[in-house]
Amino acid sequence: MAPPGETPTGPRLPSLKDALLCAALEGALRLALKSAPDTARALQRLAPTSFAFESAVPALALTLSLGPQEDLLFLSPGADPTAKAKAILRPGAWPRLLERGLEGAVLSGAVVVEGDRQALEAPLEALLSSPPDVLSPVTALFGDAAAGAVDARGRDPPGRGRPHARDSAGQL
Repeated sequence: MAPPGETPTGPRLPSLKDALLCAALEGALRLALKSAPDTARALQRLAPTSFAFESAVPALALTLSLGPQEDLLFLSPGADPTAKAKAILRPGAWPRLLERGLEGAVLSGAVVVEGDRQALEAPLEALLSSPPDVLSPVTALFGDAAAGAVDARGRDPPGRGRPHARDSAGQL
């Protein structure tokens, strides 16, 4: 049996769906980072480097590459074997990452990291500690109705705190 991401004859070529999804995610991240300069600066300090991600749900393999300031990040389909670190996200990993961070997700078994785990912690912590504005990209990509639904879901009623916000983000 071939390893994940490979066919019996070699590595699986990315599909058009994977390429389009990476392009949409990259555009949304770039747009969102414009409203989060602290996060953008934290990511810039890591450049040049790349990180690979394989997710079971949704089924996706991609590589996040950090580059010069004018082109801060690139997403490409497929997990680059030369990446500094690779995160394998099992089902349920996204909520655990939001709730517990990388260390907690690894300890729970929801995420497996190959390579430099400490290097991977930095971009994830930057994105979790100073999250970019997600409403602007959602509006740009899917319209006002979708942005309104995200906004309503993400509001934090008094007394519910950060765990509630993370639960809502995970459910979205």
